[in-house]
Amino acid sequence: MLYIYTGNGKNVRTEARALIELCKKKRPDALYEVFSSVRESQLTLGEIVYGTGLFAKKHIVFIDEPKNFDGEWRGVYDYLLEHASVIVASEHMFVLVESEIPPKELETFKKTGAVIHSKSEVVEETRPSFALAQALASKNRKEFFVTVHRMRLRGENIDACVPTLYWQLRMLLLAKNHSTAQDAGVKEYPFAQAKKYAPLWSSSELLSVHIAIDEAERLERMKRLSFVDMFDYIMLSIPVARV
Repeated sequence: MLYIYTGNGKNVRTEARALIELCKKKRPDALYEVFSSVRESQLTLGEIVYGTGLFAKKHIVFIDEPKNFDGEWRGVYDYLLEHASVIVASEHMFVLVESEIPPKELETFKKTGAVIHSKSEVVEETRPSFALAQALASKNRKEFFVTVHRMRLRGENIDACVPTLYWQLRMLLLAKNHSTAQDAGVKEYPFAQAKKYAPLWSSSELLSVHIAIDEAERLERMKRLSFVDMFDYIMLSIPVARV
């Protein structure tokens, strides 16, 4: 089956992850695979979709913003679109999060029987969100901490910052692996900003922070962390910049 979460709504990714956690409980023997800008599955989608055999394992597959993938994973989104009918009919569970899907492509997915959740919001103020992303990019724990708590005191929507943090990690990874915005397939200004901070990061550090954000969200959903504590958890995962 294929579940698609799209739009810029603040809970899009949260709802997708909640579905995955629910399915993990219902299918404890299923293998969990992640396709994202900083985490790569050891299998290809084709190997999962068309894998056969009496004892073939069932998979739960999370695909996070595949339109931003590069390298050998660049074609993941196109593969999903072309093979959607087979994926929907398979015994595996695929969860796709993609911020923007053109109406024509969304209609193609609908015709295959994919379950689509679409939420959009008007973004009125993005400065605090991007200030937090810049603090992450520059490895500035103090600025990260101050920005989070300033937003909380002002009653601003901190939850909306989580997708921006994922976006910032992705931009940093693209900046490390590409010389120009055109090569990376992204806009010039955010790429140029990421390029300034990319030398501060190793690929393993980007992966580590991505995993920490995943874990912080999971702990918050389990009520083991408050929402503010979740961001403190993320802050502590940011490596200290080398002087």
